[in-house]
Amino acid sequence: MAQQEPPPLTPPAPPLTGPPEGTLPLPLRDAILQALRQNLDLLIEGYNPKARTQEVTREDAAFDPAAFAELTFSETKTPSASTVGGFTAFSPSERETETGNVGVRKRFTLGTQLELSFNNDRTDFNSASQVVNPGYRTDLTLSLTQPLLKNFGFEANETPLRLAQGNLTIAQALLAQRVQTVVAQVEAAYWDLIFAIDDLEARRRSLRLAEAVVRLNQSRVRAGVAAPVEVTQAEATRAARVVDIITGEKAVRDAEDGLKRAMNFGLAPGEPEFTIQPTDQPTVLGGPVPLEESLKAARERRPEVLQAQEQVRNQELNYRFTRNQLLPTLDLVGKIGTNGLGSTFNEDFDRAATGSFPTVEVGLLFEYPLGNRAARSDAERARLLLEQARTSLRNVDQQVSVEVREAVRQVRATLERIEATRRARELAAEQLRIEERRLEAGVSTTFQVLQFQDDLTRAEANAIRATTDYRKAIAAIDRVTAATLEKYQLGP
Repeated sequence: MAQQEPPPLTPPAPPLTGPPEGTLPLPLRDAILQALRQNLDLLIEGYNPKARTQEVTREDAAFDPAAFAELTFSETKTPSASTVGGFTAFSPSERETETGNVGVRKRFTLGTQLELSFNNDRTDFNSASQVVNPGYRTDLTLSLTQPLLKNFGFEANETPLRLAQGNLTIAQALLAQRVQTVVAQVEAAYWDLIFAIDDLEARRRSLRLAEAVVRLNQSRVRAGVAAPVEVTQAEATRAARVVDIITGEKAVRDAEDGLKRAMNFGLAPGEPEFTIQPTDQPTVLGGPVPLEESLKAARERRPEVLQAQEQVRNQELNYRFTRNQLLPTLDLVGKIGTNGLGSTFNEDFDRAATGSFPTVEVGLLFEYPLGNRAARSDAERARLLLEQARTSLRNVDQQVSVEVREAVRQVRATLERIEATRRARELAAEQLRIEERRLEAGVSTTFQVLQFQDDLTRAEANAIRATTDYRKAIAAIDRVTAATLEKYQLGP
């Protein structure tokens, strides 16, 4: 009945050997695996299932057979009185006893306790009246104790074992929850870095557009078709976009550090500086996520739900056990055996082996505490804890339902945003091309062209944000439906 130690949740894959110099190409899955290996909270949580496994073994060991042995020596002197010639004389009566007993006992899940014992005594008297002296006495006895009310049945006796198994399930669910939390943090940091990198590239494109307008206006001023203020406007915008690039470069470094921190990698003192180059791209993986299927998956697989359900099962089991403990103790006891007596051990053993001198005993033992207040208090406490666990399960179910609905809506919204921002970017690019041609023809102004450039930059940033938000929304769906471990093959 003992459970095996659960296998680790992280697959055996080579870790990152150390911070490189220069650029580190990094797939998302490698970032996740590195975080799972290096996260100290996760390492601490990983010990709990191992400890709970040992608790299961300990409770299961309560049903292991136990051997016992006893070897004793006793010497007894008692006064004995006799009358001789009208006088009372006292003389010592001496007895030496050597005892050697062996046996085995076992408790069964029904509550039955069996004990097989083999007892041997050698007694030596100093009295001549003893016919057999020294005397050897042997008895082989099988004893049984069977509870009939309190502590009767498989469940009453397996309660500690089943509770330990439930606690192991809870510990495994907590570990899985921690793993999913770490994965979600790494995914969010990874896509934030991709957004920062792509947004910086969009700002650099915007700077190149501003530089092109500067060069165009300088040519127009030399040709006498534009005023010098047109160049000044373009140069001012170019300077502002240089500032945007500086801000974007800082955002990339901040996002890199955020990912390094999530992986617990590359931030130790003395380690070389390096840049991370994400190799995954925020592509669209599919259409909207079905709500009902997501709710069903979340209720079946979410670690929080599994924990709450297991807590309810544990409290139900504990409540039934405390109800059993309200019953009086009524045990059926029985004993059957054979014994012998002889002046030598062989003679004694042979006589016992014939079965001619059997021992049979049967009876009932009854006990009931007057008032039974302790058991009643335990039962009432178990009932309250059960109601608390059931209420907690309903609360967790509601929380999970809300999280799933929000995540499903977020996926749908980001898909719509991707399409809308794609169209907005195309239109902004087309408007800019038209306005640039108008500027070259002398029917537009530098201010208008720069405005359209800013519109295109914002449209590109919005499109980039929409795609990275979509992948973060997919990561959220995986987390709230507990699909993360399966997706990245992190399960046992």
